[in-house]
Order: sequence, then structure tokens, then C-alpha cells
Amino acid sequence: MKRHGLRMSERQSMVPRKRYGYFPGCDVSALRRSHEPAAFTLIELLTVILIIMVLAGLVVGTARYAMIKSHVSRARAEIAALEMAIENFKADKGYYPRTGFPRTDHVNNSGTLLYQLTAGPKKYFSFRAGQTQTVAGVVCIVDPFGIPYNYYTNSTMFELWSYGPDQQSSDAATQRDDIRN
Repeated sequence: MKRHGLRMSERQSMVPRKRYGYFPGCDVSALRRSHEPAAFTLIELLTVILIIMVLAGLVVGTARYAMIKSHVSRARAEIAALEMAIENFKADKGYYPRTGFPRTDHVNNSGTLLYQLTAGPKKYFSFRAGQTQTVAGVVCIVDPFGIPYNYYTNSTMFELWSYGPDQQSSDAATQRDDIRN
């Protein structure tokens, strides 16, 4: 029996399904939109960015700590090598390399030490690139932190030290990171 130009079986398949209207012979579930979001929400994106920033901060902090430790180790090794060169100089000449500058003038003291260890027929120490630098017009021996090594001597002993990672030595609190022979 035909009503409205359709057979009864066709008409029954046109029963409204949920709120999507009439879809004769079509699977409505395939056309239905999902209620799950198709993209990330702002909160999810901010959370991921925050996690990445925290991890990056940890990596940078660890890398800086490792760099400082390697500079301290290098400074200790350079001080030990310079100490041996100074002792060899004394063994040959009978005195420590003299500077003639006050103890606080580390640029000129380091420059004079450099000159005395490398001038003359016998070189007591050979410096690699980056170990010497011109500071205030004087070529001097610099530590891994870029500051001239401090050298002071009297007739019986000598001192050789680096200011260390903080690159200063003004009071007892900042002297604890100084690297000494």
C-alpha cells in the first residue's frame, strides 16, 4: 500500500532518528558529531608549556652547575701546573719570579709572571690559546673564568690563586670559593 508516493516499508525507515532529521537508508551514527573536543584546550596547552619550561629550567641549571665545576677543576689543574713552573724557575735561578707590584695589583703581577715564565732561552711554561689575555694593556695569564690569576711573592714563598666562580674577593664570605695553591 502506497501513501504519499512511498511504500510502507520505505516510510517506516523514514522515522525521525534523534534530532538529525530523516536519513533514508543511511547510518545516522556515522554522521553524528562527537562531543569530544577536536583540539587541545587552552588549559591543556598551558600545562604542557609549563612542564616544558620546568624541564628546561632543570636542564639549564644542571648544565650551569657542570660548567662551573669543570672551570673549577681546570683552574686547579692550571694552578698546579703554574706552581710546578714557578718552582722550576726557582730551582734554576734561586728565587721566585719577582713582580715588583703590590699584592692587590693582580693584572700587573700576572703579566710579569707570564713574562718571566716565557722570556729567555728556557721556557718554564707554554700557554695554550685562551690562557692569556690582554687586560688593561697588559698581557696576563687568565683563569677559566676570564680573570687574571693572582700572584704574589716575597723572598721565601709565593701565593698563586684564582678568585673563582664569583670573580671577586672582597670579604670572607666571597673568599670561600677562591681557588688557591
